[in-house]
Amino acid sequence: MIGRGPPSATQEENSVPVPPLKTPESFPFPYAKPYDIQVDLMRVVFEAIECRKIAIVESPTGTGKSLTLLTSTLTWLKADQQRLKDHSRAEFEKKLTEAGNDDPPWVIAHTVKTHLEELEAKEAEINARLARAREKELWRKREPKLIKFGARNKRLRTTGPEHESDGSPRAINKSGQDRSEDEEDRFLPLDTGSSATKATDPDDNISSEVRALLRQFQPKATEEDVVEEAKSKIFYTSRTHTQLRQLTSELLKTTFARLPDQERPDADAKGAKAADLEVSIDTAPTRMVPLASRRQMCINEKVQEIGRTKGDDRMNEACLDLQKADVKKGRCPYLPPKDDQEAILEYRDQILAMPKDIEDIVQLGKEVHVCPYYATRNSIKQAELVTLPYNLILQKNARESMGISLKDQIVVVDEAHNLIDTLLSVHSVSISLKRLETALGQLEVYLQKFKNRLKSEHALHVKQMVSVVKGLINVARTWAGEAVDGKSAKTAKEQMFGINNLMNQMRGGADQVNLVSLCRYLKESQLARKISGYAEKLEEDIKDKNGGRASSYSAISAFHQVEAFLHSLTDADVDGRIILSRSVALPDDTASDIESSRVTLRYMLLNPAEHFQMVIDEARCIVLAGGTMEPLSDFYLQLFPSIPRSRFANLSCAHVIPKENLLTQVILQGPSKRDFEFKYDKRGDQSLLVELGTLVANMVNLIPDGVVIFLPSYSFLHQLQAVWKQNGTLQRIDVKKKLFFEPQSSAEVETILTQYAQAIAMREQKRTGAIMFAVVGGKLSEGINFSDELGRCVIMVGLPFANMGSIELKERMKYVGGLPNAGKNAGLELYENLCMRAVNQSIGRAIRHQSDYAALLLVDRRYSTPRISSKLPKWIGQDIKVGNFPDAVRNVAGFFKSKKTNGPAILQN
Repeated sequence: MIGRGPPSATQEENSVPVPPLKTPESFPFPYAKPYDIQVDLMRVVFEAIECRKIAIVESPTGTGKSLTLLTSTLTWLKADQQRLKDHSRAEFEKKLTEAGNDDPPWVIAHTVKTHLEELEAKEAEINARLARAREKELWRKREPKLIKFGARNKRLRTTGPEHESDGSPRAINKSGQDRSEDEEDRFLPLDTGSSATKATDPDDNISSEVRALLRQFQPKATEEDVVEEAKSKIFYTSRTHTQLRQLTSELLKTTFARLPDQERPDADAKGAKAADLEVSIDTAPTRMVPLASRRQMCINEKVQEIGRTKGDDRMNEACLDLQKADVKKGRCPYLPPKDDQEAILEYRDQILAMPKDIEDIVQLGKEVHVCPYYATRNSIKQAELVTLPYNLILQKNARESMGISLKDQIVVVDEAHNLIDTLLSVHSVSISLKRLETALGQLEVYLQKFKNRLKSEHALHVKQMVSVVKGLINVARTWAGEAVDGKSAKTAKEQMFGINNLMNQMRGGADQVNLVSLCRYLKESQLARKISGYAEKLEEDIKDKNGGRASSYSAISAFHQVEAFLHSLTDADVDGRIILSRSVALPDDTASDIESSRVTLRYMLLNPAEHFQMVIDEARCIVLAGGTMEPLSDFYLQLFPSIPRSRFANLSCAHVIPKENLLTQVILQGPSKRDFEFKYDKRGDQSLLVELGTLVANMVNLIPDGVVIFLPSYSFLHQLQAVWKQNGTLQRIDVKKKLFFEPQSSAEVETILTQYAQAIAMREQKRTGAIMFAVVGGKLSEGINFSDELGRCVIMVGLPFANMGSIELKERMKYVGGLPNAGKNAGLELYENLCMRAVNQSIGRAIRHQSDYAALLLVDRRYSTPRISSKLPKWIGQDIKVGNFPDAVRNVAGFFKSKKTNGPAILQN
């Protein structure tokens, strides 16, 4: 039995103790007999949730990691729901007894029974409602034109003088004749400290008027909502929407997405109505909702077009503007009005009735004429499983914007090897000097226009903003125009400042401004949105007068960038640095170009733990999962510096393939006995590249089908191409395998991969397959599956160490080395870990399922050193062969000969 974890923060001190859950003897895995590693993973995750721990688990790609995580977390969730149901009787009895109640025991027992029956009735109603939604969905698929939601039955399309025939709002006349005389009042800042501003959306900067509208849009919190919100949820995050879409497919394989017996097509339920079905929480499909941005969810074509042409910031602005107006003034037709709550509630039920991916929800939203973006947000309270990309859960503003509370919830971070870098990235902000100058222009024009209409509080803060932006501009211009550390401005490319140092250099009283107070004002007053909105109004007016020519106010997002940059400056001085940098000047650049458009201020976050601590403090359990999580030392040092090791649950799974299906070979020397050591200063050595070419040309004669070669950098790839083309190596290789190279553009990746797969399948011109040259950390090193014939061999050339001369890397190494629990060589450890994490991701592209097989060739003698080999994934590093060229030829030839003769080995579980 598991020991009971720390009590929930919501649990009362004198309440009845919640009994601990036992780890199941078996889990409802969708396949008859899960692998031992899958059972181990499910047990570790289940126990970590129950004991409120942080689990760090490594399960190689191809071992059913996502399916295993879903099974373990949902098993705990269902068991916890039943536990709470059983516990509520004892809890309620205790409260009645301690309330000084003189009623006899039979009266108390009757009261408890009545209370529990009411709760069960509410639960039954929810499940029956979702059953009706599933029934409606079946009818919708058969007869899509017959099923409409709510008042949309009467008016699926809003038309009139303010709307196009498709129901979308007609563009407002640019001349302004549709605007009322006092329309400019909407650009005034909101008063701070009022109840309206306290409820504003920190991410969307929604005005009080819009917030009031959203309160109409979202139904009042019922007891049903309160009960659902109090229950535990699983927040499952990953890096991309593609990865989350695959998760939906995995969920549909499990019993947790299965229809109740009464609702199955083959069930004998003729004449039964969905309302009559009694569906228990144990048999109902998991209530899942995927969250995404407006970019993925918006179905208003005009708003989408604005996003495509003007960017996400302007898209958000347009969406919020269309919410303010009523129907006659061009309000978004997909946002139901106050009198049409039935539509949004029915749409919510459709989302939760059966697991759906984003595309399904968007298509459904188009059919029923309801906004998917806000409907999914509305579904969070009653959801059991919420899927969302990293950035929506790692940023406090984003969580608050989506209405997400992590209090006592389960957070699963898949592909967690990226977590530290993602945290550093989402909290780092850049702004160019040119954008600062644009924002200053917007500020000054705004102040001149509204100075007589601004309240004293607003006028003071707007003037403070002018002072701060001028101060940042002065710092950037001074740096760009004067000598830096003894170098001329023309050659100095970057310099680093502490936050306090930067503030001290700002003149004109800007260094005396309280940035924390100013940022709080910006958040509550929504000044950025007001100024940007007014700037766009001027842009439209000027374009109209000038016949459509661009104006100086085209950078609509400039002030939003300024606000984000100022927020970053409120971090502790030790947690981040400011980097002033300038791109290399072009021959035709003017002095103005050098001093303005090419100068950038960038805030670089150094301490990811500070921002992740909020998630740690709130969540019941955090599960960090990945195919290759090694090296783990970075997680302990940078993310969890103050968390005792006793709170962690770790597991590194072996692979589901037998060891006979994997050959890992370190190659020390080439055919001419030249040492393979591709250090940075040796990468330009042509004789070393020739030696590498001879190795590859020999290996392709032994390896069937597809070969993927990962190189340390794009510059190395270009050098290799030039040398091999000149000495004929590329032509020799092309005789055996068709050549492909990682494309420069992301748009070309799909085309190149398709051609690569076709070349392997067709084996044209007597070739034995194809060879793909890729770059570590590039477009093909993560998220691409080279399974089976696509990746019979992965050749890793060298070690992709980052540029040690980078000012950012040096500062990060220095920071990590100075942490309280850091070892003597913590900075060097970070440097190596960054390299090896990239290596591990690249070589993990090959083995993708239980019967797959591949050879991994590590071409650099440094892979044989314990310091490097120990940072390889355990499933790779268990049986590494080390040798020179003849040893590698013998081992590779024997490996593929055995597979041709005997086929891949099958793991006996």
